[in-house]
This record gives sequence, structure tokens and C-alpha cells, in this order.
Amino acid sequence: MFREALTFLRIASLKMSDYEEARRAAEDAPSGSDADLVAALENFDEAALERLRVAEFVRGAALEGRAAERLLRFCSERLSELRSADASEITAALQRSSKARGGAGFGNVAAASAAYRGAERRLYLGLREAAEAVRRLVADGEWPPQIAPTPELASGDFRGRYVSIWAQDYTAAAPTSTTPES
Repeated sequence: MFREALTFLRIASLKMSDYEEARRAAEDAPSGSDADLVAALENFDEAALERLRVAEFVRGAALEGRAAERLLRFCSERLSELRSADASEITAALQRSSKARGGAGFGNVAAASAAYRGAERRLYLGLREAAEAVRRLVADGEWPPQIAPTPELASGDFRGRYVSIWAQDYTAAAPTSTTPES
């Protein structure tokens, strides 16, 4: 699922210069990802968009940096909307908002809500850390990193695992553009 999300982040992070570059390349070679990108954007061609998705569309390090920035902003916005609250705070809020005051089950609902919000916060924090790492690697000219399986990645370090998946996805798809980064 993360690999598909990366494809959509990349497409959402395209700039007009990416489109213009793809259009020029598609004129020279009317098939491939450049032609699919042009068809998807100009004609809303769903088949072309699907081919981009299946091919794990990659265009270069600059686009990866913009995709990372987009993911970072999204995660930061979601985190600012998610207030950290434990079960007792949630129970108190439920009791204040309920006409039944202290109705049965508030404790269970509050505990489940706190657990869910905690998991959601950890997800957004981990994705934000991964996006920050990718953005930094792109800015430092070190993208994609050479990532080998390490005990840290195997142990479940969220940031490391997702940066590794991102780098593997990027490397496997191989950038379709040979023009200098913008």
C-alpha cells in the first residue's frame, strides 16, 4: 500500500516543468511513461494513469523531494489535528457531552479511542520522520541511499523501514527522465 501511495504522491507533486519535459520526450517516443503521463494529464486517460501506477512512476530525485515534502506537510497537519488524550480525558469529554452523564461503557469507548488515536499518531509520526529523511537525503544529493538489510530495519524501526521501502521502490522503477533535476 505504501508503494501505491508513493506513486500518487509523485503524481500530485508534479510541476509544470515535469509535464513540459514529458511532453517533449513523448513527441520523440510516443510510448512509455512520458507518453502515459501526457495522456493522463491532457486526456484524463485512466488507462495511462493505471500504467503509471503499475510501473511505480518515478521521474527523478527532485520529484522524490517534492513528494516527501507533500507527505511531511500532510502528516504534520494531521498530527496538529490529533490531540493527544488518554482514556481518562476522553471519558471526561464523553461524560460532559452526554445527556446520560456517566453512562455505561464510557470507559471502554474511551480506552478504545485512546488506543486508536495513539496508533494513528504513531503512524503519522513515523511517516513524517520517513518523509523528513527522504527530503534531507534528496537535498544533500544522496538519494537514493544504498540501503542494505540491517538488524535495525529488521527490528521494525518505522522510519528506517519506510525509507528503505521508498528507496527500493525508487531504484526498482528507475527514473524515466534523464534530464537534469529541477
